[in-house]
Amino acid sequence: MKRLHLWGLVLGVSLLLITALAPAGSAGAQSGARFRVSVYYQGRPIPDMAIIINSSASDPRGYINSAAPNRTAADGGYILDLPSGTYDVHVAEATTNNQTYPSQVHYEVPARPGAVIDVVFELAMPTGVMQGQVALPNGQWVANTKVEVFGTWARGDGAPFGWGDTYTNEAGWFTIRNLKPNQYYVVFVPALGIRFDGVPIAAGAVTGDVALWRSGFYAGAGPRAA
Repeated sequence: MKRLHLWGLVLGVSLLLITALAPAGSAGAQSGARFRVSVYYQGRPIPDMAIIINSSASDPRGYINSAAPNRTAADGGYILDLPSGTYDVHVAEATTNNQTYPSQVHYEVPARPGAVIDVVFELAMPTGVMQGQVALPNGQWVANTKVEVFGTWARGDGAPFGWGDTYTNEAGWFTIRNLKPNQYYVVFVPALGIRFDGVPIAAGAVTGDVALWRSGFYAGAGPRAA
């Protein structure tokens, strides 16, 4: 997946949730807040991870820091000053996602004037896999189409949440690996306007039969052993 693919995922979901667009800028101590993000794997700092911060669903300004530089340093850290508001803070591999490390996101992080917000991601955890197929209502599969997935707190799961995306193959099939276990994932197929709810991910298991020519809730048999 190209770099623009990663940015396209977060921007696409942002456009589904928010409508207004406001310019970015560095905030002073009185008017804004400082985000200090740290990324680790088994306690070891991970450099060159992409940090994506966008205005959350409750904040209509539409900010997103998709422009470089937004990578973690050698110490696994990343610092960004932003106007006060409410933000979603993502981490993922810089040119792809969910290949080596599980992508994660903290939703609705408040940034009050003068605050310093420490956001820590530990990427070492059990993970699961989502598989499925995208097709038109007549059963014809849809090739080379982006599928986006986001874990939520809809059934009491806790932050940080898993997320990721990929493209379907020639037969409409997709696989997204290294997803954090969660009872409730939301799946988007932006090109077709499909949103699919309630897909579970279990550690060490594959959730299959995510058939995205239907709308509504996941109706598969549940996760199976990987």
